[in-house]
Amino acid sequence: MVNFTVDEIRGLMDKKKNIRNMSVIAHVDHGKSTLTDSLVCKAGIIAQQKAGEMRFTDTRKDEQERCITIKSTAISLFYELPAKDFEFIKQEREPNVSHFLINLIDSPGHVDFSSEVTAALRVTDGALVVVDCVSGVCVQTETVLRQAIAERIKPILFMNKMDRALLELQLQQEDLFQTFQRIVENVNVIIATYGDDNGPMGELQVDPTKGTVGFGAGLHGWAFTLKEFAEMYASKFKIEVDKLMKRLWGDNFFSPTEKKWSKGGGEGYVRGFCQFVLDPIFKIFKAIMDCRKDEYTQLLEKLNIKLQGDDRDKLEEGGKPLLKLVMKQWLPAGDVLLTMIAIHLPSPVVAQKYRAELLYEGPQDDEAFLGIKTCDATAPLMMYISKMVPTSDKGRFYAFGRVFSGVVQTGQKARIMGPNYVPGKKEDLYVKSIQRTILMMGRYTEPIEDVPCGNICGLVGVDQYLIKTGTITTFENAHNLRVMKFSVSPVVRVAVEPKNPADLPKLVEGLKRLAKSDPMVQCIIEESGEHIVAGAGELHLEICLKDLEEDHACIPIKVSDPVVSYRETVSEESEIMCLSKSPNKHNRIFLKARPMPDGLAEDIDKGDVTPRQELKARARYLNEKYDYDVNEARKIWCFGPEGTGPNVLMDCTKGVQYLNEIKDSCVAGFQWATKEGVLAEENVRGVRFDIHDVTLHADAIHRGGGQIIPTARRVLYASMLTAKPRLFEPVYLCEVQCPEVAVGGIYGVLNRRRGHVFEEHQVTGTPMFIVKAYLPVNESFGFTADLRSNTGGQAFPQCVFDHWQVMNQDPFDPTTKIRQIVNDIRKRKGLKEASIEYYSHVLCYSVTCDFELSECGWELGSIWQIFPSGSTPETASSGPTVDHTTGSGNYARFMATLLSESDQFGVMSVNTVIQQSTAFSFWYFMHGTQIGTLALIVNNQTLWEKSGRQGVPACNKIQCKGNDNKWIDCRNGGFLQIRSGEFDQVGERSQFDSPVLDALSEEGCVQFQYNIAGTDNDRLNVYVKDYWSGNQSCMWHKNGTTVPNQWITAEAPLNLEKDGKYLIVFEARKGKVGGMGLVSLDHIIVSSRPCSGTYPVEECSFEEVIMETTIMTNTEGLEVTTAAATTTTVCSICTSSATITSSSTATQTQESTNETVTTQDGEQILPTTIPNKSKNPPILAIVLGVLGGVVVISAIVAGFIWRSTILSRLGIKQSNRISMTPTYQSTSGGTVQMDGTTNDSTHP
Repeated sequence: MVNFTVDEIRGLMDKKKNIRNMSVIAHVDHGKSTLTDSLVCKAGIIAQQKAGEMRFTDTRKDEQERCITIKSTAISLFYELPAKDFEFIKQEREPNVSHFLINLIDSPGHVDFSSEVTAALRVTDGALVVVDCVSGVCVQTETVLRQAIAERIKPILFMNKMDRALLELQLQQEDLFQTFQRIVENVNVIIATYGDDNGPMGELQVDPTKGTVGFGAGLHGWAFTLKEFAEMYASKFKIEVDKLMKRLWGDNFFSPTEKKWSKGGGEGYVRGFCQFVLDPIFKIFKAIMDCRKDEYTQLLEKLNIKLQGDDRDKLEEGGKPLLKLVMKQWLPAGDVLLTMIAIHLPSPVVAQKYRAELLYEGPQDDEAFLGIKTCDATAPLMMYISKMVPTSDKGRFYAFGRVFSGVVQTGQKARIMGPNYVPGKKEDLYVKSIQRTILMMGRYTEPIEDVPCGNICGLVGVDQYLIKTGTITTFENAHNLRVMKFSVSPVVRVAVEPKNPADLPKLVEGLKRLAKSDPMVQCIIEESGEHIVAGAGELHLEICLKDLEEDHACIPIKVSDPVVSYRETVSEESEIMCLSKSPNKHNRIFLKARPMPDGLAEDIDKGDVTPRQELKARARYLNEKYDYDVNEARKIWCFGPEGTGPNVLMDCTKGVQYLNEIKDSCVAGFQWATKEGVLAEENVRGVRFDIHDVTLHADAIHRGGGQIIPTARRVLYASMLTAKPRLFEPVYLCEVQCPEVAVGGIYGVLNRRRGHVFEEHQVTGTPMFIVKAYLPVNESFGFTADLRSNTGGQAFPQCVFDHWQVMNQDPFDPTTKIRQIVNDIRKRKGLKEASIEYYSHVLCYSVTCDFELSECGWELGSIWQIFPSGSTPETASSGPTVDHTTGSGNYARFMATLLSESDQFGVMSVNTVIQQSTAFSFWYFMHGTQIGTLALIVNNQTLWEKSGRQGVPACNKIQCKGNDNKWIDCRNGGFLQIRSGEFDQVGERSQFDSPVLDALSEEGCVQFQYNIAGTDNDRLNVYVKDYWSGNQSCMWHKNGTTVPNQWITAEAPLNLEKDGKYLIVFEARKGKVGGMGLVSLDHIIVSSRPCSGTYPVEECSFEEVIMETTIMTNTEGLEVTTAAATTTTVCSICTSSATITSSSTATQTQESTNETVTTQDGEQILPTTIPNKSKNPPILAIVLGVLGGVVVISAIVAGFIWRSTILSRLGIKQSNRISMTPTYQSTSGGTVQMDGTTNDSTHP
């Protein structure tokens, strides 16, 4: 029968010094809920017979079925402390009041529900830490203790399951003492690691001699501290209780014969704890379990234990039922624990003095802070809502929290502030009335008129305005109470959808309720439309999905396989300075990224470094611990994502005008970029972004958020791509308990799952071993089942999130695991597959540009324009039919007709710093009756130039005919035909290349069918082109007309370098002007064997080798290698390719060189001398001086000259070895390779 009323509890709520707010915390299965039953039983809420078995605070059906706690449950208990114990209370208490109000919260022990522990600790002041004395201190014990100390919660210790040590392990008295002592030491080591005895909370270490350590068995309902036994023996020894308690622990020995105490022991001396505490317990256990009735009857009489009514029947039976009954009556757990709680845990008045500065975000001199610190009921209301508790009314929740100052009451009008509320603004703020206040009583609730400060309660009607947590106040200038920091992260995700599509609205509503009901779970809608549920682990997700299906959405749902959340980062500083221009081209941001020092991201997570810290204090901390420059550390603009994440945006600029005006826009772009990283739109972690310079338009209207936010995001992405981006994967700390015979099976399972064992030891005094290992979360799915199947069910794992581990592989290398992970994430999110080409619009290799989204930093003169793919409308058929890069994208176009009379040329240029060997290539097209010269200029010196029409006419030079002799698309079959009659000049040619081939031997052969028709006396040539150097050697040649309408089979021998790479190039050249010529090809076969000799070999009648000859010109720090223009007219895309190579050296090899370079057509390029003493960074420009016509530039590429590096960075796949019979057709677009060739991605 309940021995208190709600009115009595309400009366005690005003006696703040007699209130104890406490949580029960422990590792899973250490007996928290069972032990809590003893406390609830003492309050009369449940019957004494059911205590330990009922688990009253496990309120959910699945909690009872699974025998684990899933949700934290609060209950208020009324306890009268015996007068004899008042002297042990060292803090202030209410005078003449012996009753205490214990607000108790039973919390889960499983790591997946750690967020419930965090929510419970926020609203309490003390913690009862329960440890299984057989298992000892486990991984979650440390986790919850760390959380408690971080929240400034004072701990006391209870060692549970003592009956197991006596009955199962049958430990001797000295062994049991050593076990207890080891647990106390382990707990104190954890407390010392995360706490400080000289801190504001005072002494935190637990000590049996001070009564802060209890022993017992929650299941059997008995417990004791040294205080209980000291009181029994105090009169006998005539020693004060507190002094005797010190002798009952540690190295204090007693001689029964000499009646003396000794510190060193010796013959005849027995440890005090064993003699006076354990010996009586051991005697009772032995007598009752051995059914020695005479012996235990005498013991019961000595202990003054009298059994009444039905209990007397058990006196005859003996065994466990009698043992439980006797121990419960002799050492009742409820009295012992409630007394320990009342004496040693702090009241709200004491606790809030040292917790206030951690709880309140605002100034420490306003009314709200002072009200919290003094726990003042007359101060403004300050209440923190830590979680939402579902009600019996579907979709509604009680807002559960703690009143820190003032009084909350039914009907009261209050300010409801969400976690994103900023003082002075109205976002995330509601001013509403509180409908009802209620008292949480485990499975039940009781209405109550009002609740003063220092108490916990529930509110009705607030759930409409808060999602998970928030602050409720009546003070208009109040700041938020600090948001909770969880020890785990929602790193495991699943996608959910309704089985019946018509139920989608119900699912959406159910996900909102689910997000509200759990402090940790995240419900996200991806851009692809997927509904994602993210939890801390498999069990957490399983419970959430069960609640979603059965309670919140009430519909059948389909669930995807679980996936893991990753974090994006960088592994080194950006290789170059990255620049991004705003859409209106008037603003520029220069930025670099670099990884944070080891430990800084964790410090930000823990709250040691926060955005709300005083600037100088934070800068000093970063300087001392991480060697950051103090001035830079003071100019951290923000943290992100969400304003508090482990990335920083730092202002490293000097003397920039209008900088503060764009700060908010840069911060918004930073939050966007760190929330959705560049690789896979995962959160970014551990990256420092440095803004080095900003160029802004003088007019404020041209530098608004619409211009700056996307610019900042793009340059942040670019800086990450140039800093070797990597992924972080989450890693569990896995602790497995098992007997020795099962250890081998554990190692086998962990090795298969990329686990790393770092510790293994035996639990002293038991046959159990503990194996600790790191296990990637991605490998943890099904781990428990796998482990138990490989150990015969003898292994019991517990996994807790421990840290983020960098995956040190290149995400652009298609052979790596990280590339596969990135592609899988992007595919799941509905994004394009990751490759360097996909990121080309944000990658800042100084001059790289495809003109698809912008000019990429190139300055275009007034007559240059970005034009979409297709022929120019002003002059029909004068432009290329397609863009080179994608076939349907943009190119840069110069129209001479736009030149004014005073203009001589049009320029497009870019400022860049060439820091190492660099190759520069671009695709170009020139057409017009008075076309001039296209030139590449560095520092005002011409490195390459080309005159006259190039790549024209722009259509129908390569066509295919079907069997009916009608023109068809080459991709649909037929043969290849080149209409040389449309060429304008003798020697004008058209080429097309094979894909890249591997040389399997030094000799090879290409067999093909050809026909040359018409009166042009056309020439057909076959070349072998070296893939790396670009050099072409003639292998086969044929002049003149062949037999009409008849295919001729030919073979061309291939002289190769074994294991090299090569291409086969077919070229048709015009023989004379005015005639009509057709060159046709079909059925091309490449073989790695020598030619058969069946067909005549048409050897080249001239030594024609097209090769890249070079000249060397030197400047200070810049050595430029200029390649002669290797001009290749590819008629299907109608552009030419030019490659210029420049390399940087530290020494001057020569003053300068003037040399004439001759191309195969006899065109001469006359480079001029580059001066030696240039101190400015090189300016790269493409300049055109023309009288008329049109020029097009597409796909500018700059990169390292080492091609193997380039290919791996670009993700270009190496071709497979080919010895079969591929048929090649004309190219029609594709990706640019560094040697000017194309890899056509649109072949059928």
